Amino acid sequence: MVTSKSVFFNWMGVLSLFIVLTIAYIDRVNVSILITDHSFLQYLGIEGDRVAQGYLMTSFLIAYGISAFFLTPLYERFLGAKKGLLISLIIWGIFTFIAPFFSIFFLLLATRIILGLSEGPLFSLNTMYISGVFPENKRGKPNAVWALGVSAGLAVGSPFISYLVYQFSWQWSFYTLGLLNLLIGAPLILLFIRSHKVLPSMAETKGNWFKETRSVFKKAIKTPGLLWLLIWEIVNLSYLWGTAAWLPSYLLDARGFSIKQMGVLASLPFIVSLLSKLLSGYIIDRIEKKSMMWVIGGIGCSVFIIIAITTGNPVISAISIIIANGFWGIQGPVLPTTVQSLANERSVGSTYGVINGTGNLVSAFIPVIMGMLISVNFAYGFALLIGAQLVAMVCGLRMIFLIGRVKKDKVHSNEVKTI
Repeated sequence: MVTSKSVFFNWMGVLSLFIVLTIAYIDRVNVSILITDHSFLQYLGIEGDRVAQGYLMTSFLIAYGISAFFLTPLYERFLGAKKGLLISLIIWGIFTFIAPFFSIFFLLLATRIILGLSEGPLFSLNTMYISGVFPENKRGKPNAVWALGVSAGLAVGSPFISYLVYQFSWQWSFYTLGLLNLLIGAPLILLFIRSHKVLPSMAETKGNWFKETRSVFKKAIKTPGLLWLLIWEIVNLSYLWGTAAWLPSYLLDARGFSIKQMGVLASLPFIVSLLSKLLSGYIIDRIEKKSMMWVIGGIGCSVFIIIAITTGNPVISAISIIIANGFWGIQGPVLPTTVQSLANERSVGSTYGVINGTGNLVSAFIPVIMGMLISVNFAYGFALLIGAQLVAMVCGLRMIFLIGRVKKDKVHSNEVKTI
């Protein structure tokens, strides 16, 4: 029986995940703002080196992808959402706080790798929690709400980090983010996330933990439509990391906006995507062909990025990027809802981990590739994002037909069992 108290705690858990994800994505903005600060670049000796600056994001994403891919099955089998999130937040908070003490570029790069490893299972753990406490026909809104943390963090992150860096010093951005994780994120998880049901501990399974983990992984990779979900996540994250890493520099260097204007304009695209995700979460609970949002979003985003990089007017360019992000945002809630629907119930988190991990591993190279292209011309770098969104559209079309076929097969299977 679902009581009002359990509903309240379920939604408090969703809001806690939203806050944790918001902090995580403020952290992602951190590096993209820091590479506009001369004192930070001089401190590390990478001023003028666009490729080295891109590696600060890429190293994090590679570690993030590896962690999401390989650690998630272990978390799902032996820790569950609550313990997994707590471990991640504590490691992540500590290493963020101590990062400014490393004055050598490769040491700071090492802390970025550790951050990536600790944050990797975050999306999968969130998906596990939602799958465990909400019925299938009511997961669209909670998935949309916690996923809003991506847009909220990126929207708040630019002005917030810009304020810390330019009013105090670049070190304060690390100190503040570390404390936010340890003093706000971890207590919220402790209070409001239910302990997820897991298999017996490693000791109790008498050395079979590897077989148990492998079993979960096998179920995950047999998820119908996994290849198309992987491709969509790759292009989705390519767009995200490309804009997160280079949008501030694009607004400053290519379009001539001031530091203050950049802080505001870099946040507006993600505020708009936050609102579009909310709208999408509401819509996908009411439509059967949820992947249609990928088709609409992919086309709309591509069109407005083309306008942004071809217009000679900086204001029109900024407005076009804002609208493009709105179309990107409506695509977000579809993935977790689709995974929760198609994946085996014992491998929901691991399936999302495979998808998110692979997506991050491949898209990890986008900031560096864009950095190389941007060294020639900013428009060349952002042209990559157009191709990514056209691929997202194709994935949406394919999933519409594939999901229809899977549902038809399930109905037929149930009829055979009944007979």
